[in-house]
Amino acid sequence: MSIIRIAVTAATIARTVVLHPAFQAGLALAPVLLTPEVKTKARDAVLAGAHGAGVVARRIVDSAQRR
Repeated sequence: MSIIRIAVTAATIARTVVLHPAFQAGLALAPVLLTPEVKTKARDAVLAGAHGAGVVARRIVDSAQRR
């Protein structure tokens, strides 16, 4: 698959998702749902995920260097 076809497919999927009624409703409710507590929990979840990804990456790099 050429890079142009992949880009066109990605753009088409993005447009379809953005125009979906459920996505539009989520955008309308975002200011109500994004309380400080929710933002804190989301930040903590992202940081925990990034830390986990870093741990896995370090293990992969260390095992590759040992070879």
